[in-house]
Amino acid sequence: RSKKIAVPAELQATYKNSTLVATIEANGSITYFGKSYKSLSAAASAAIGTVNGKPLPANGYTFWKQRVAGKLTALPRAK
Repeated sequence: RSKKIAVPAELQATYKNSTLVATIEANGSITYFGKSYKSLSAAASAAIGTVNGKPLPANGYTFWKQRVAGKLTALPRAK
């Protein structure tokens, strides 16, 4: 049985010493830096682009962590 993420959910990642924050919205989209993305990976790629100057492919499930009760935890994976 897979765990669900309560939305809206705050996501956070650290990339090259930069803290990046996104939100999973109620409709399932991910908002990063004011733009909506259809997947965690697309949002992660865009986030990397804000640090590197160009987007790079990224696995959104491993890139982002969710903030639950003040603690960062790995995103649950669908089984």
